Amino acid sequence: MHLILASGSPRRHELLQQLAPAFEIQVSDIEEHLNASLPSLGEQVADLARQKALAVAEQQPLSTPVCVLGADTIVCIDHQILGKPRDAEDAARMLNQLSGRWHEVITGVAVIQPRAGQATAEWPCWLDFEISRVLMHPIKASDCAEYIASGEPMDKAGAYAIQGGAGRFVAEFTGTYENIVGLPLELTRRLLQQAGYLQLL
Repeated sequence: MHLILASGSPRRHELLQQLAPAFEIQVSDIEEHLNASLPSLGEQVADLARQKALAVAEQQPLSTPVCVLGADTIVCIDHQILGKPRDAEDAARMLNQLSGRWHEVITGVAVIQPRAGQATAEWPCWLDFEISRVLMHPIKASDCAEYIASGEPMDKAGAYAIQGGAGRFVAEFTGTYENIVGLPLELTRRLLQQAGYLQLL
């Protein structure tokens, strides 16, 4: 069975290599909109991962068995979602908001198996989410400015990467490190096992 990662994130690519020896990368280009009708933010993020996986699954020829893995990560504080910063000023605002406080990192993961002869709504789908909590040290203005100048925050949810230069800002966390990076490995392993992929390796 062929595995496709529906994400262009280098971090997810590196993490998934710990579970799967080989896979293809096809980036989903959907507009990201959370489904507010779902009862929890975790379920909304998992559904967004499903949307990403489905967009890629719909492009497959269905001539060979395939699993498509989608994932999405959000940072949340005070019931507010911090996405990727628009510019340096926005990045500074986010980092100042996180400074000295706890926040949540939620990653949703979905695995879809497209099947010939079935409507897309009938395709098997396994999905779940994981929540970690992160406490930031108080961030000095000079450190914040230096980090933003590095360019690293600009394509990261919440304007930071725990595996990068912002690791020094993190005082402690609960949950798994991999979830904060962007792909919870044990959750992903479980979903791939449920889909029958890992059993075939």
